[in-house]
Amino acid sequence: MEILYETELLLLFGLVGQIIFAPFTKVEESFNVQAIHDMVYHRMNLTQYDHLEFPGVVPRTFAGPFSIASVLLPFAPFFAFFSVEKYWMLFLGIFFCFSFITSLFFARFFLGLAVLLRFFGFVRSIEYKFGHNVGTFLRLLIFSQFHFLFYASRPLPNTFAMALVLLVFQKLLDFRFLHAAVFATVATFLFRFELLLLFGPAFLFAFAVYWRHISVLKTFLVGFCSLIIALILSVLLDSLMWRRWVWPEGEVIRFNVWHNRSSEYGVLPFWWYFFSALPRAMFLSVFLVPFGLLIHQRVQFALVSLCLPAFLFVFLFSFLPHKELRFILYAVPLFNTSVAVFCAWIWKKARDSWFFRFCAFLVALHLLVNAIFTVSFVYASAQNYPGGVALLKLQHKHRFLRDKPIAVHIDQFSAETGISRFLHLYDAWEYNKTENLAQEEFGRFDYILVGNYDGRLRAEMTKNNLNETHTKHFIVKAFHKQFWKKPILPNWLNWSPLNKLQVPAYSYKPKVMVMKRKDE
Repeated sequence: MEILYETELLLLFGLVGQIIFAPFTKVEESFNVQAIHDMVYHRMNLTQYDHLEFPGVVPRTFAGPFSIASVLLPFAPFFAFFSVEKYWMLFLGIFFCFSFITSLFFARFFLGLAVLLRFFGFVRSIEYKFGHNVGTFLRLLIFSQFHFLFYASRPLPNTFAMALVLLVFQKLLDFRFLHAAVFATVATFLFRFELLLLFGPAFLFAFAVYWRHISVLKTFLVGFCSLIIALILSVLLDSLMWRRWVWPEGEVIRFNVWHNRSSEYGVLPFWWYFFSALPRAMFLSVFLVPFGLLIHQRVQFALVSLCLPAFLFVFLFSFLPHKELRFILYAVPLFNTSVAVFCAWIWKKARDSWFFRFCAFLVALHLLVNAIFTVSFVYASAQNYPGGVALLKLQHKHRFLRDKPIAVHIDQFSAETGISRFLHLYDAWEYNKTENLAQEEFGRFDYILVGNYDGRLRAEMTKNNLNETHTKHFIVKAFHKQFWKKPILPNWLNWSPLNKLQVPAYSYKPKVMVMKRKDE
């Protein structure tokens, strides 16, 4: 068996490409990013940790950040010895040619690698059940779709859970039910409690179909023991870090389920996951999901054991008013398995008739269209972090003042759109994120980052009377919205139906203004 298939290398390059083009992180990733930074650079000096100053709405577990920081920590003395800034730390020795890659890349790469390795293991089990071509198509499908690789390296609780979800379903496919129970329990009670809606149907289906190969009582006992151990480790670690007795996922359950306060962050219709989120996550492949279930009778139970829990998970989770695509990302590789089964079947039948050859052409074409959409999404995401771009540009412009006591204020919008402690390069500089400062307090800052969602920076600046003490230094534009427009075609192509062709286009607006104190 090869160590890595070509399609696995393709996914690895896709992961690295996503990190390079969109290296920054947003507010949803803030806790884990800051925690990884603090564990690497502040270690046991808990007073310097970001979460004590900005605790967030609910506490989160340090288990995920601790696992990544443990891998990063051995590299820190090496870079300190050579006086390498944390921003210039490389993320893996084999990528030394990318000397501009940051230590944030390092952290994201190892997280993404962990998810990909679990995905590779899951696909190897799929190949054992369904055949090599199914595994190849499954990897190609994931590569052609944007969101799985995009989120694979994002330090979110969902991403840490994703690695365990893939491991659970791999173990279920391999009939290693006790191992699956251990990992399912850890993923549910350590990272994301809603996974109960995914693992519940999966194990019930396994009990019903494979009852001769599984002991229900033994599985529950193993799961219960795993729960006790996971809770003890979580409470001990997180209580130490949060300085109070806490089980973070328990507080998240109370916030989201018991008090239903997640709806404060937006409410979407019940069917949004099915008619918006999944089509965006899978592109054209979403329309092929039912066909795999219909044509592959030989191992239909194995395929249903993946798709049925995924469907029930998305359906049951739709009752929660607050919805985000990342909440159901676990279902994407499971649904894609059905698509891969159908694509492999069509590919095998292509030699039989011209009809199936045409269908095989459509299968390849749909992968190409998916890839075009993915390139479009990558381009847009790369332009979506104005805060991070603004701070890096400011520090680069004034890199010769790195040892001077410069004070920089970062407003909420800028902090939420790309800025983390990994971008605080100069120890002599003050990076202040205090909100709701009085007007006179802004006067002491040498530079101020002012952001606005709709791009009306002048109004934001005037609202705080910043133009009295500061002047514009530079502006950073960022992605505003996507729209469709008619492309410019040569006259000889300007005929129907091409003259009605619409292609995606993007508009940009100034999103962050960096202001400089007038007495500078």
